[in-house]
Amino acid sequence: MEHWIFVSAIGYYRVNYEYNNWVKIWKYLKEDHRKIHVLNRAQIIDDTYHFVMENEIGYETFENVISYLRKERDFIVWNSMMNILHYMSPFFNYPESKRFKEKMLKIMRHVLDKIEYDEQPEDDEMVRAMRLLLLDWSCKHGLAECRNNARYKLVAHFTDPKEHKILPKWKDWTYCAGFMSISDHEEILNVLYKPNKEILKYLICVDEDHLLQKLVELATFNPRDTWTEFKVAQLRKLYHGIVKKHAKKQKVLDFILSNFDKIVQGLSYVTTFEPRKGAQYLFPCWDEPRLKATFNISIEHSAIYKVFSNMEEEKIVKIGKDTKRTILKSTPVMSTYLLTIVLTKLKYSYYPEEEIWFSYTPNNETLELVKVINFLTDYFFVQYTQKYSDNSKLKKLNMKNSTIVAVPGLPLKAMGAWQNIFLRKSDLLYDKSVDFPGRVLDIWKTISYGKTRQYIQSFVSPNHWSHMWFSRALALYLSYNVLGKGFNKEQMMQLFVVQVQLPAMHNDIVLKVPPILSTDDPIYSTLIYKKDKWPVPVTYTTQGKHRFNQPASIQWLNNHYTGWNSFLELTLDNVTEWVILNLQQIGYYRVQYDNRNWLRIARFLKKDKQKTIHVLSRVQLIDDAYYFLIQGTIDYKVYCELIDFLRNEIDFIVWHSMMNVLHYISPFFKFPESTDFKDLIMDIMDDVLMQIEYNEKTADDNMIKATRLLLLNWMCNHGHNKCRQAASNKLRPYIKNAVESPISPGWKNWVYCAGLMNADYELRMLAKDEILNKKDKNMLQYMTCYDNDVWIQELLTWIMFKPRDEKLSLDDRQEMDLYRTIVKKHARKSNVLDFILKNMTQILPG
Repeated sequence: MEHWIFVSAIGYYRVNYEYNNWVKIWKYLKEDHRKIHVLNRAQIIDDTYHFVMENEIGYETFENVISYLRKERDFIVWNSMMNILHYMSPFFNYPESKRFKEKMLKIMRHVLDKIEYDEQPEDDEMVRAMRLLLLDWSCKHGLAECRNNARYKLVAHFTDPKEHKILPKWKDWTYCAGFMSISDHEEILNVLYKPNKEILKYLICVDEDHLLQKLVELATFNPRDTWTEFKVAQLRKLYHGIVKKHAKKQKVLDFILSNFDKIVQGLSYVTTFEPRKGAQYLFPCWDEPRLKATFNISIEHSAIYKVFSNMEEEKIVKIGKDTKRTILKSTPVMSTYLLTIVLTKLKYSYYPEEEIWFSYTPNNETLELVKVINFLTDYFFVQYTQKYSDNSKLKKLNMKNSTIVAVPGLPLKAMGAWQNIFLRKSDLLYDKSVDFPGRVLDIWKTISYGKTRQYIQSFVSPNHWSHMWFSRALALYLSYNVLGKGFNKEQMMQLFVVQVQLPAMHNDIVLKVPPILSTDDPIYSTLIYKKDKWPVPVTYTTQGKHRFNQPASIQWLNNHYTGWNSFLELTLDNVTEWVILNLQQIGYYRVQYDNRNWLRIARFLKKDKQKTIHVLSRVQLIDDAYYFLIQGTIDYKVYCELIDFLRNEIDFIVWHSMMNVLHYISPFFKFPESTDFKDLIMDIMDDVLMQIEYNEKTADDNMIKATRLLLLNWMCNHGHNKCRQAASNKLRPYIKNAVESPISPGWKNWVYCAGLMNADYELRMLAKDEILNKKDKNMLQYMTCYDNDVWIQELLTWIMFKPRDEKLSLDDRQEMDLYRTIVKKHARKSNVLDFILKNMTQILPG
């Protein structure tokens, strides 16, 4: 029988044929492939590859089937083939792939010759996509015609960017493939002196071994003498990119290894083994928390480095001219995840009395703050662990001598255990003249949490990775206790409730957080649960006998699984008065009341000038009521009635809870249906600001200052004209004379951003000149704060079409970031979106 048989691709399965049918199919494809449906052609290619990999058909069958592709012009089929080439990508790293690679390049060259390398006016989107798909693969795998074509385009573009524009979506291919055919390093240097420094990232596409060696040399051997216009971080990124992409080339690898001592002079290394299997990347081990060992660590490294690890140095042995070996004291028996190794340059400021190392010279304010926090944290844990004073483990570790090391670019906020704690440099920076008072609290949190984790992990090691959450949760809880050594302890624990406990309860439901650990036995769990019962202590107080500090308590026996009565019964003296349960959020649960009790509480809160109801209970009422509102179990009007008491509330803790709620519902404010609720919140906040005023007073404590800024930020962001005008009134005199009209520490973001939301023309021009002439280009973000459609369109015009004659202009990266931020922030505005869409053709080429 001469006819071939084909089974349709309509089902979710593959089809293999006997050899004779495969022969008939590939012969027919070569004769007239278009008579076979495009999806069937894609299926044939994909099925053939699968059965070759399964050794069910011979390799020559696959090769014969795909040979017809020299005639294929459909993107769908080529996309299927590109999937296969992606699956095979590891194979192309070996010389055995040469024959197949050459066959594919020959097929692609034939197709590209037919559809041409340059876009044609008659091309549809599918042909354009297919062309770029083939060019990408063929250039990466050495097709000379492809690389030369890209190089010609790149050189022409650099010669005359206006005359030879790079087409949309072709930039990555043109730059990368263009660099692949460059063979002279002077040519690369000439390219880099062009105004567009963004092209630095494309240098990793260079494919000549000697050029790659030269690039490594330029980027790492005293790069500041050669490429002064680039930041060290950019050159470091280039070096890492070259290593990742080209270190498999023998000449490149030999060059890197032979010059490693010179290269590493500008680099630092931080290694932690805490992620699961992290230690296995360095040495063979089971890497399970329950398995422990004693570690003898020695590190051979460049002489310009210092080693920090869990244990102190035992001795340092000089090996060569520029190399030494640091040998550390043996560790106690410990889990692998506790190991930490830091290898960094010796340029550190060291304070031996406190055992603190900085990778920079800190100002006096930062240094004194870190010293105080370090001392008080240790003091807290000496007291906390006093009852374990006879414990030999505690005595051996002598935790009072633990070391703090401030490291730049640390991957985590805090790392380390067993005597060393490593913190991020950026998390410890403090300048009293610039930073808001809350910055001090942030630094306290960073150090106290890091050191608390260090203490806990040094004494308690979990048996399984799934138990790690408990160490972290306990560390977080105790770190807020530590804050009580520097701040009001009661307020810090209140802060724990609004910053940790309540958001955790919210996330448990909204994010559908699964159980951290499940130990249910599928056979016996039902029997166990049937026997299970536990008393839950429930605290409560009433209006007539309000005792929030010494509440009444009742035991609730939860027998839900038994079917017994699990109702909680309370005896009240007066049924017309309110009752509040779970006082001060002592239990990890919510409390729902009937509407009558909610309204009684709401009315009492509005009249209660003495703040009879405890601050944490006020916090809890707001959070619980919001939850039950979202669940549909209380009425919207009841919730509005409840939060109305906030007009007289100035406590930061309570407002923090309300801000949590406003954050949860922030997507709602994008819709017009939110107007009534937004107006209510604005009106409430306005009443509070009338009491505490817009400007700081000398009598204000840090909590009042934080409350004021919290309210002003929200009100200005949501259109409160008086708030925005207040910011403008501060910004104008500050720009004209910063000495006579200074901005309070921590208020800069609000003054600039809110001040520009409704600014007049004069203030906008003053701010624009100020921002553009500042060395700190991070201030560019404030230009996106405009809240007027016309001003935003003017700013977009200024960015996109550059109708400006200022001497100082932005580089391409800054313009791009500014444009993207504006689009992200304002594209939902109809007029702005229309303007962007109307000018899209002018925007895309840039």
